Amino acid sequence: MLAANPDACDFGRWLAGFTPAAADRVHHETCRELHATFHAQAAKTLHLVSTGQQTQAQSLMSPRGDFTTASTTLTEAMTRWRQSKK
Repeated sequence: MLAANPDACDFGRWLAGFTPAAADRVHHETCRELHATFHAQAAKTLHLVSTGQQTQAQSLMSPRGDFTTASTTLTEAMTRWRQSKK
């Protein structure tokens, strides 16, 4: 499934092709890992939706669901990386 591939989106391709400076290496690796987790959760959610398992998909997208948590955690890590550049 394409959604499971973290290198299939623009951000993922940028991360894969970006060579970080020493100061950015930890942020870069953290974001790559969290981005892969986000894509895994997106693929899982899409699979549930496409197989008619709406309740389970909605659970993943709830405020404490795995998809929401993956999205929020990635966004927070990207924000910390951006703020480290100021």
